[in-house]
Amino acid sequence: MNRVLKYLSFFGLILFVFILTQIDIYHLIKIVSKANPGFLILGSALIIAEAIVKSWKLKVMVETYADYSFKDSFKTYLIGLFFGTVTPGRIGDLIKIYNLKKITRIKTITGMGILVVERFIEMITLIILAVAGLLIVMSQVKSEMMVVAPVVAAVILLVLIIILMNENYTKRVGRLFYKFIIPSKFHERLKKNFDEFYQGVKKVIHNYKSLGFSVLLSFGGWVIISTRAFLYALSLGIRVNYFYFLFFIPAIIMVELIPVSVMGLGTREYALILLFSTLGVSKEYAFSLSLMTFILGPIPLALAGYFISWKEHLSFEKAEENLIVE
Repeated sequence: MNRVLKYLSFFGLILFVFILTQIDIYHLIKIVSKANPGFLILGSALIIAEAIVKSWKLKVMVETYADYSFKDSFKTYLIGLFFGTVTPGRIGDLIKIYNLKKITRIKTITGMGILVVERFIEMITLIILAVAGLLIVMSQVKSEMMVVAPVVAAVILLVLIIILMNENYTKRVGRLFYKFIIPSKFHERLKKNFDEFYQGVKKVIHNYKSLGFSVLLSFGGWVIISTRAFLYALSLGIRVNYFYFLFFIPAIIMVELIPVSVMGLGTREYALILLFSTLGVSKEYAFSLSLMTFILGPIPLALAGYFISWKEHLSFEKAEENLIVE
């Protein structure tokens, strides 16, 4: 599986190079050089806000099982972001489990349950916003799918509610998630511990107060990311209604998560150019915005995560070796 992801990551690089051949590099440099520093500073300030909200969400979920300080949650989030950023599909977030176990002494199987629920919430809130973004695009191009899309979105939400209300369905979805997120070397052990794994997931899901707050924080995190992109767009002279950013950026993040590139390179640029072209934004401006949201977005936080992991002698290999299901 890892070998396949490694080769797939070249697709993003090839796509990135192809996009570069289709744009005016001189015009691109000119656009970036004239960026408004005031909007850049405002946007950059939201990098910390994003980290705070997402760390808070992790803290709320972990405290279903054990006391967990915000400081530890903040460090775990940054470490997970670093390893997730440099891994295709961001499956490197698995190191969060190792760090949680080291700090709180919770079982590995419990940490896996927390990770699965966290990723599930992130994906669901992202899908809801991304679907809304696609509806906006369809309205712009007057697609016939505008009639079908709301029905499809409603059906998806209904199916998700049914899944969460039915234990058998939830177990099946849980199996799919842990098989995708957890490395194959742990699958055999997880077969013997799945009931315990599921009970952990169930405990988080059935803590409605924490679950509801986590969902709100998840939406808040995506709004912050979209707002940051909007401020960067203003700095570049892109004048697009803020409303579009609230839904376009989640759709672009969905594309980034497809494990065919490292750090979303290539796929992010292509998706951003495609979506914003519906609003009359040129390739050069869209590409400039893509680079800016990447360099002044996850990179500073990932670098902070790298520093923490280096200081604490953490590595992905070390985490895999020590994640033993009790």
